[in-house]
Amino acid sequence: MSKTGYRLILNLSGPEGNAFAVMANVSTVLLKFDRELGTNYESSYTENVLKGNYENVLKISCKYVDLVDLSGEYTHLLSKFY
Repeated sequence: MSKTGYRLILNLSGPEGNAFAVMANVSTVLLKFDRELGTNYESSYTENVLKGNYENVLKISCKYVDLVDLSGEYTHLLSKFY
């Protein structure tokens, strides 16, 4: 389970699956958590997610939110991170 327990459903094979789109969607969720709960997840996420490739973006994102691929094409990859 992720740090927030928030379930983020994206179509990773479409425009939402672009690495920058994934990071933006996750950052938006984390900023809400930070404001509501006084956590510091978003800055920690941003610091770590920018290192590496697309798989790293998904891996780090899965640490903070429960990422679900609507297209089903990346389910096997995401399952490695849970």
